[in-house]
Amino acid sequence: MIARHIEVDLKPNKYKEFKSLFDREILSILKRQPGYMGTIEMVNETRSDHTLTITLWNSKTDAENYNKKEVPQVMEILKPVLATTPKVEYYNVDFTNVKLEQPQAA
Repeated sequence: MIARHIEVDLKPNKYKEFKSLFDREILSILKRQPGYMGTIEMVNETRSDHTLTITLWNSKTDAENYNKKEVPQVMEILKPVLATTPKVEYYNVDFTNVKLEQPQAA
């Protein structure tokens, strides 16, 4: 399993709009992707303009395919609320006890 770690700063007072866009539009894009397993979205406790999102994938290939094919559209959707370009890193998941969504059979 691979975790795609995305860290970004939002424009001031834009967290609610970011959350709405993410829930309404980005999540549906993610759920259509082969290998997508789930998302953990976090907002800084004292700075609501700083977010961290972790998406979980069956394989790095699945995550990279999403990055190549869908991220340009995602960036366009989020453009009005982003203050910085997201920083993206990939991690191998060695352990989790979080119950994950299982991929839908095709």
